[in-house]
Formats: sequence, structure tokens, C-alpha cells
Amino acid sequence: MQEGLSFMNQHVNRRSIMSASAGLAAMALPAAAASNQDADVEAAAIALAGALKARHGGHWDIHNDQKTGLVAVSKRSDSRRLEGMAFAAPEPVAAAAPELRRLKEAFEVALQKWTDKNDLLGEAEKRYHGLIPPQPEELVLSREETLNGLRAQLNGEPSDHPAIVRTLEWSRATVARREAWEAACQEVMKDSGLPDARKADKKRLALASLAADRILRFRARSLADIQLKFEVDRTWDFEPEDFVPAIRADIDRIAKAQRGVSRGTNTVTG
Repeated sequence: MQEGLSFMNQHVNRRSIMSASAGLAAMALPAAAASNQDADVEAAAIALAGALKARHGGHWDIHNDQKTGLVAVSKRSDSRRLEGMAFAAPEPVAAAAPELRRLKEAFEVALQKWTDKNDLLGEAEKRYHGLIPPQPEELVLSREETLNGLRAQLNGEPSDHPAIVRTLEWSRATVARREAWEAACQEVMKDSGLPDARKADKKRLALASLAADRILRFRARSLADIQLKFEVDRTWDFEPEDFVPAIRADIDRIAKAQRGVSRGTNTVTG
């Protein structure tokens, strides 16, 4: 995910959806364009231009190239020339929905609790690895003994044939040594506190994951809501297959509301 949003004459192909890593400004248009309808593209472009004007001032022009299927949103300079602009990662969004801001605060608390306790898990793992006994010395079955045992089995010799007995003794001894070592490791693991540390870490991680998922599933009703989701993604790093469809659905909802405003309504629904 880019740490900032940078654009000049932002272009969007109305038949494709860009990766979420392109940033909020670049996402606003392609997600709405997924419907492949001019009204959706225009509504998303208007919403984006309005949000940029509210945040940065100035005049923002929308250019729709019907031939190429691209849309551009650019800031207008005083000389009426189009100029691009770049800005660093945005500050926390004060205009996001109060409920969404509360979800973000809850996520930050859960994430902090998880990260603060990471050292406990690391210390338990270090104790465990420092206590485990060395692996038993490997018992060796010579190549000749191995071949003799295989030859005896292929020839249908009885189980008390010396070559077969030697192979079985080696196999049983090897398994016994391995099982004894693994049992000793299990005892050491209990003494190290590693199982409890892993269980506690898993629980804290699950709580942070649940808090992040609540943010992603929140039905955004403004670009400020979407921007807040991008901020959380920079920290949590949502899976693209989860994040991109959620953002696309949010922007489609906002574009639909923008069309409703043009018809005399002003409520985001859906």
C-alpha cells in the first residue's frame, strides 16, 4: 500500500478496477466504473472532485474521454492550465462517521494489546528452545545390511531370518529414540510456558482481527469513511481479495447516493 496519495490527471479505465494499493483518490473512480455505465462514472468523478475541493480548496476539473473510456480529475491553476499535485499520507480523518471512528479506536486498542504482548511469546519460545534436549544420535544401518534385509523380504524369507531381524531391530530402536526425544520436548514445552503463551497470543490476535474486520465491513457513506479504511489497511494490511471488493462496494454506494443528490435526495443507502 502506498504511504501517500499522488496523482496528476488521474485516469481510470471504466472496464477495470485498480488495485487497492493505488490509494484513495485512484480507487474512487474505477470502483464506480465497474458498473460500466456513464452515470456511475460521472457520479464518482463528481464525488471525488467535491471531496478534493473540500480538503484542498481550488477548482477541480473533470474530463471524460468517451473514446478511450478514461476519466481525469485535475486541479485547475490560476492560469486555467491543469496542474497536478501530490500530498503526503493524510492525517486521521475527522469527517469520517462517528461510529467508524469509534471502531477505529477499538481496533487501535486491540492492536496495541497484541503488539505489547508479543515479547511474552518471544520469551517463551526462547526458553523452550534453550531447554529442549539434543536430538538422539542417529542409528546407522549399513548399506549391506539394508540390501540383505530387502533381498530377504523379496525372497519371501521368514520373519526370523537374520537379515530381516536386523532391519526390524534397527527400525524399532530408531522409532523408540525419536519418540523418547519428542516426549522430552513436550515436557520441556510445558515447563517453558510456551503453550499458554501461544494460546494467549492467538486470542489477542483474534480480537485485533475481529476489530479490523468490523471496520472493513462498515458500510462507508463518504470518501472520508473510505480514507479511514485505507489508513487502517496501512497498519493491518488486509488481504487484497477482501479489501478491494469492500472498497468497490463502498464507492458504488457513494456514487449511487451522488446520483440521488442530483435527483433531489441526499441520503446514502444500500
